[in-house]
Amino acid sequence: CPKCGKKDFTGIRQFNLMFKTHAGVMETPENEIYLRPETAQGIFVNFANVMRSMRKKLPAGIAQIGKSFRNEITPGNFIF
Repeated sequence: CPKCGKKDFTGIRQFNLMFKTHAGVMETPENEIYLRPETAQGIFVNFANVMRSMRKKLPAGIAQIGKSFRNEITPGNFIF
């Protein structure tokens, strides 16, 4: 790290950047969906700001609506 000089990093790890959730009111395997990471990251980035501005305590929730969570055209494992 250029700032602190630390050279002892963890090994390489794989991450799933897709955000897993459920469509509908039932949490069953049939309605599992994955949101693309670039559309879901705003929720994570702004969560602390929303909690501070709304003066809420956990447990609390935040949601995003709109066209950002659109279905992709997927013939199999390939996304157009």
